[in-house]
Amino acid sequence: MDVCQGLCKLAVIAADQNAKLIVSLTLGDDQQKQIAFGLVNMILRCSGMPGFYPVDECCSDFPFGFWYNFQDEILGSSNDQRQVLLQVFCPVYMSLVTILLNKVQYPPDSEYQNWNPEERESHRCYRQDIADSLMYSYSLLHQPLVGFLCQLLRDVLERARVQSVPWQEIETLLFALTSIAEGIQLDDCEPMVSAFHLLPSIPCTNCTLVSQAMYFIGAFSEWMGEHPEMLLTAIPMLLQGLSNPELAIAATLALKEVVQENQIYVLPIASQTLLEMKAALESNLLKASEVVRLMSCMGYIVSTLPFDKILEFVFTTLFPYVEEMKNLASSGDFSVHTRSTIIVRIQMLAALFSSLNTNFDSERERPSEDGQKNSTAERKPEPTVYIIQQILPVIHMVLKNYSSEPQIIGETCEMFKRAITSLHDDFLVLLNDVSSLLIVTFDVTSHPSILDVSKQILVLFVNNAEQRPLLQKMFTTLCNRTLITVSSGLQNHTDLLEALMHFLGQITKKNSNVLKDESCDLVGLFQAGVAGVQMHEAPTSKAACQFLSNFLLFLHQVPALNDVVVKNGQHLVDVLLRAVGGESPRNNIDPMADVFLMLNKFYGHLLSQWMNEAVNRNGFPNARVTREQKELFTKKLITERSNKRKVKELLLEFTLLWRGLINTEYGIQTSHKIT
Repeated sequence: MDVCQGLCKLAVIAADQNAKLIVSLTLGDDQQKQIAFGLVNMILRCSGMPGFYPVDECCSDFPFGFWYNFQDEILGSSNDQRQVLLQVFCPVYMSLVTILLNKVQYPPDSEYQNWNPEERESHRCYRQDIADSLMYSYSLLHQPLVGFLCQLLRDVLERARVQSVPWQEIETLLFALTSIAEGIQLDDCEPMVSAFHLLPSIPCTNCTLVSQAMYFIGAFSEWMGEHPEMLLTAIPMLLQGLSNPELAIAATLALKEVVQENQIYVLPIASQTLLEMKAALESNLLKASEVVRLMSCMGYIVSTLPFDKILEFVFTTLFPYVEEMKNLASSGDFSVHTRSTIIVRIQMLAALFSSLNTNFDSERERPSEDGQKNSTAERKPEPTVYIIQQILPVIHMVLKNYSSEPQIIGETCEMFKRAITSLHDDFLVLLNDVSSLLIVTFDVTSHPSILDVSKQILVLFVNNAEQRPLLQKMFTTLCNRTLITVSSGLQNHTDLLEALMHFLGQITKKNSNVLKDESCDLVGLFQAGVAGVQMHEAPTSKAACQFLSNFLLFLHQVPALNDVVVKNGQHLVDVLLRAVGGESPRNNIDPMADVFLMLNKFYGHLLSQWMNEAVNRNGFPNARVTREQKELFTKKLITERSNKRKVKELLLEFTLLWRGLINTEYGIQTSHKIT
């Protein structure tokens, strides 16, 4: 076995490193072609090593990289050469597909049950590698591969009608078709029609087989948009899976893909589908993630119904869970089970809000009762608005009684984010109540997710003149409260500072006038931005640089506020220089170019003073930096007031120099990765 493994590895390495040469030999004379064929066939034999991976053999995974690189070389050839190469190697890749169909099979149940967890995990990863290889093969073979797999599926299902067929044979073909679904072209899918008609004949004798059939349906959900009649076959099969806990994850995943892609065609079967989904929810057989996913499916389907039918769904299906959440929140029970139940109910609401949209016809035509498209439908009221208005008192109770539970606060904010994304301007009628709730909650618990959802609200409505007083109060209150919390100990609130930087960066970019409020602590915000620059986390540092750039522009436009820069600018420059000198990771340095540019553009004379002060300070920003280097850096920086690319190059050059990495192989290699 070791000798065989070594020979396979040697052959694969030789072929992989010479894929371009194999292509060239194939285009040469007969002797050269024989050499190329010989090597490719050797790799083909390695892929088809007898036995089940990884128990019986450990060699057949070596060639996966070669088959990808080789097809890449073929497709990258000139048009004339590509046609010749396709004629030669398409049969080879079809042979590879046949081999992979054999290798991807699960072993007999009697053997598989004796495999340990590590072997099963290796086999799962191996199957995923085969799925990728099948996708690469499709990029060469196209429709012939689809037709080949569909014909094999028809044949095996015909045999299964009259004799016993191992479930592994059927599962393998469904797995193969699922693997190529993502990249498949609709023109190549004609054979799929007959394959879908055969789905009801798949033996329901094994959960792995039935799960794969459901994944297969989900994978071709987009294709079903061209063949909506297939929904009458697919959806009932998926609904049956909801009653079996072992099939529920596959059923809910596939259902979500199918109804999301084919929302305009589900109306004829919507009522019956919702009834069966409701029964599945009430069965208590589903896990939390499956319940949430199923609620998302229901949202897509409910969106196709008339408004009165949607309200009927809300009262009969949704509100019982809201009532349950209300009872739990008022019970005084803080057990893990109660908290988990409340979290799941909030997640269900979030899932519903993300999928429930009665005006989805703004992008796609709305269906009529018979499922046909209707482009004349008027804009409908959004039931999400009504639902939120009804549940806000319950949400307020939950946040009040569980203010010390960060996950509950986080999930609630995620729920509001989903609603805002779905409603857009329609959220305006909820703005006052929701913003007040967020402010009150943040005053008790300064949770980063509240800043996150508030950022979304402010960015969406900050330019609305009627709502400006409310939003100004919201912005100022959240900022000042955050500064108080962070000042109590930055090391304990780094996540809050990060959220504040993203909050400030986005909002000041949208409308910096929110900073003009007299009660807004501008010095505190400036200092928080400087602290954000020092953070080692790249997203935080980048957001802080974005905020400071916007802030410097704003302060320049309001001369009365220039004292903020005058009194704190030296500290900012010191922090930036220490970051360049090595205190911050190198991938944090690029965004600092924006801050240097703004300082140089609007406060050039002050920047010169601050830089000269740094030049005269021995051992700053580190002991490695000489006075001459600092003088050269200052000279180059001061002369560049508009070209951000040149400032970035300057920062990169001197951060390498001051870290002792200039002209080193490591510095060069890692600089390329960063840039």
